[in-house]
Amino acid sequence: KLYQESPGNRVFNLLIQKAVSMAVEKLPKGRTIRVLEIGAGTGGTTSYVASQLPANRTDYVFTDLSHLFMAKAEEKFRDYPFIRYQILDIEQDIEAQGFASNQFDLILASNVIHATSDLRQTMTHVQQLLAPEGMVMLLEGTGRQRWLDLIFGLTEGWWKFTDTELRPDYPLLTPYEWQDLLEDIGFAETGTIPEAGANSGSLSHQSIILAQTAQLNLQTEQQELISPMPGQGSSWLIFADNKGIGQQLAAQLSSRGETCTMVFPSTSYQQLGEGQYQINPEQPEDFQQLLKAVTTSDSPPCRGVVHLWSLNTVDPAKMTVADLEAASVLGCRSVLHLLQSMVKAEFSNLPSLWLVTQGAKQVSAQPTPLAVAQSPLWGLGKVITLEHPELDFVQVDLDPLAQDDQAKALFEELWLDDNEGENNLVLRQGQRYVPRLVRHRQLESTPVELNSDGTYWITGGLGGLGLVVAQWLVAHGARHLVLVGRRGASDQAKVTLKELEEMGAKILVAQADASQTEQVKKVLGEIEVSMPPLKGVIHAAGVLEVGRLEQQDWQDFAKVLAPKVQGAWNLHLLTQHIPLDFFILFSSIASLIGSPGQGNHAAANTFLDTLANYRQTQGLPGLSINWGAWSDLGAVAKRNLNKMSSMRGLGTIAPKQGLQILEQIFHNPSAQIGVMPIEWSEFLQQFTADNIPPLLSELTLEATTQVVAEETSTQALEFLQGLQQLPSHERRERLVSHIRDQVSKVLGWSSSHTLDPHQGFFDIGMDSLTSVELRNRLQTSLGRSLSSTLIFDYPTIYALAGYLVSEMFTEEEQEEDTDSAETTQKDDHPTQTLTSVDVEQLSEEDAEALLLKELESISV
Repeated sequence: KLYQESPGNRVFNLLIQKAVSMAVEKLPKGRTIRVLEIGAGTGGTTSYVASQLPANRTDYVFTDLSHLFMAKAEEKFRDYPFIRYQILDIEQDIEAQGFASNQFDLILASNVIHATSDLRQTMTHVQQLLAPEGMVMLLEGTGRQRWLDLIFGLTEGWWKFTDTELRPDYPLLTPYEWQDLLEDIGFAETGTIPEAGANSGSLSHQSIILAQTAQLNLQTEQQELISPMPGQGSSWLIFADNKGIGQQLAAQLSSRGETCTMVFPSTSYQQLGEGQYQINPEQPEDFQQLLKAVTTSDSPPCRGVVHLWSLNTVDPAKMTVADLEAASVLGCRSVLHLLQSMVKAEFSNLPSLWLVTQGAKQVSAQPTPLAVAQSPLWGLGKVITLEHPELDFVQVDLDPLAQDDQAKALFEELWLDDNEGENNLVLRQGQRYVPRLVRHRQLESTPVELNSDGTYWITGGLGGLGLVVAQWLVAHGARHLVLVGRRGASDQAKVTLKELEEMGAKILVAQADASQTEQVKKVLGEIEVSMPPLKGVIHAAGVLEVGRLEQQDWQDFAKVLAPKVQGAWNLHLLTQHIPLDFFILFSSIASLIGSPGQGNHAAANTFLDTLANYRQTQGLPGLSINWGAWSDLGAVAKRNLNKMSSMRGLGTIAPKQGLQILEQIFHNPSAQIGVMPIEWSEFLQQFTADNIPPLLSELTLEATTQVVAEETSTQALEFLQGLQQLPSHERRERLVSHIRDQVSKVLGWSSSHTLDPHQGFFDIGMDSLTSVELRNRLQTSLGRSLSSTLIFDYPTIYALAGYLVSEMFTEEEQEEDTDSAETTQKDDHPTQTLTSVDVEQLSEEDAEALLLKELESISV
């Protein structure tokens, strides 16, 4: 808050905000705005500037020396997708740190440049980073203030300067000295706010320093637009589509100085020319050979792999099962081989992986073309994220209605390459959408009354789940059922079939593979001849083959796809002319949230989800239910995965409960509904507070808040109760240990790090910002409000522990500890004359006067 909300800094941050807005307006319309913030720290200035920048054409690089600040900034600015984060030491060689020269239009630095050893060298590096006519804005202290010396004088950076010819005895320059320095370095124009020499009252101790580089002889505005950005000299591997988007993307990347290798699907491996290959998507060896060819020692480092082969699909209105199988080869099969090869390849740095589809996701209620055949890739992607967290992985679904600018839209996503954890992106009409699961608000359900003169089809009808559903259908009025399975009825199934017949149902048991078109046609023919008209379909067939993606072969993967993908498509194609009352697809939560070891299952069920949406856009009934695991039924129970689900906080669905839910949602107009019992407190334990998948954020927000609040409250209560039970002479030592732990957490040290309780907080590496965090942590863990100057008032762990004992316990409770407390106060903290004063409420002059008095009392 010191750098963001204190009155003085707020004024200057607002001035910077205004200056940035004016600078942005002067840039050519439509060009990308490239901003670098040096030593951004807690993001005090960032908060004011980011809101003024156009999100769709800004590249903002937030830098600092601290990984801790970087991690906190990513959380704080998660709503700004154009901000990316990188370590930068402005005193060192910038190119060695991955920054190119002449790169940024605007460089910001707030109260940080003075904390470098040589200002001339530092500002030369800043000038090197600026593009032609680029501007630098520095917020710097420009006048001596003793209260600053008392606070920041305790930090290393305050006295770091070695350029004594420029700064003989103090780290800050006056406005005039800043202008002289910048002009001497070679900046074309300089200025300060307030103007140098102006009498600005309380603002005269700080200034905004402005400087602009000279204009170079650039030929055209286009040359500015294609100036290299981070990643210059990198390479890209593009699995190009047949629509030309991959080719256009390569042109965009090449114009930025990148090297692109194009890869096309074919029947054999061959290098077609420089930077062009063809490979067989069915051969894993081709992918391995390709990666070896493009990752030689003299090749530029590979920055990203972009897969667009899924775009080579047929219009669903004309698509056959054979077309679907071909799409799975270009989609899931090629990606499986690509992923396996990338994991094995010897990259110096693992490149990002981008899977691109077009029209595979439904965004709005308005009917839009749905590329059903491309959809399994999205289910596979959810499992890639879970199984390979080390991989920078993103899926992008392009706009199916946009004919132009698709490559440009994709390029902008690739080039920013900072999605703040959002790895599922859908682009529509210039807008960027991300998926969220939300709790379903059930409308009042309508009783399920089935037509006794209609026939109802269940694929997978002879399995455990299929038979339970068959009993439910009969209980709700169905009298004619077709139970389809690849195998005949088992002895246990025959018992259930007899019970159904005793309930008055006529059962046709059909041994057929739903993935085989002719076999499905044959069963439909039997219905036409011997049974009433078909009125409803429930597709519950499925095969489970569990295994991590890097170990799976395509045969096992395809075995899972067949009944779900080809089977459901056969049913859709062959019944779309029949006026059905319902068409229900039994999908899985694996396609909603992913499931390690079930990449094939997630891919197959994502197809079902998309098919239900597609049918509704065609005016046909369609509902996909993403079921959690049913207990004691089906393949999941047989493979003992129920136990695994429970361990992750995902419960199982009892058959009776599942049928009740089926009845509730049977007539629901939604195309897709998930049903999964979750124990949130258990489920959330697999994530840290800052890495909960964005997909689940809406569902977990309330649960997370409740869980964290309960845990925090419980921990504080347990600690305080334990402290209360200790003898008075042991309480201080217990608090010393507790404060040590909190200091270690604030500074990012392990709990085993040795800390001297008599050493000053600032001597062990803390500063004004981390002292605020320590105070906040102690407030939470102790369940009490603490002074904002706590760490300054009690500057060692031991002194602070003594103060806390005196605050938390009565004199009688701490009587035994009084003598030692008084002794320590004299040793660790000679005087505490400021504790009764709320420093935040003082004017600058009053604070300085009070601090002068404090210094005088210390020197006596």
